[in-house]
Amino acid sequence: MPGGLVSPYGITISNGNAWVADPANNVVDEFDSTGAAVFQQTGAGNFGSGYEQGVAVNDSTQFSYVADSGADLVDVFDNTGAFVAQWNGSTTPSGSFGASLRLRLYGG
Repeated sequence: MPGGLVSPYGITISNGNAWVADPANNVVDEFDSTGAAVFQQTGAGNFGSGYEQGVAVNDSTQFSYVADSGADLVDVFDNTGAFVAQWNGSTTPSGSFGASLRLRLYGG
């Protein structure tokens, strides 16, 4: 990836690859098991708060979920990196996802 990681924050493993949220670059980078860069998710214009701190990937669909605690959002992308949906924390019963938004997928 151009310039490399600046501020790696959130990481998850999916199908042997590491996905790393880098809020300083407003990206999520995917690396294979050798450490080679495979893909860079730029958020299709949705990133930009500098707080893309969490990432989760569904092993089956390869959809990625990126937590943006600065904007109180979760952005959802398909396996090609195309934007699918956005979950807004202000619509939750508590009124916010919270300042320390992290993601984890459960189930099969």
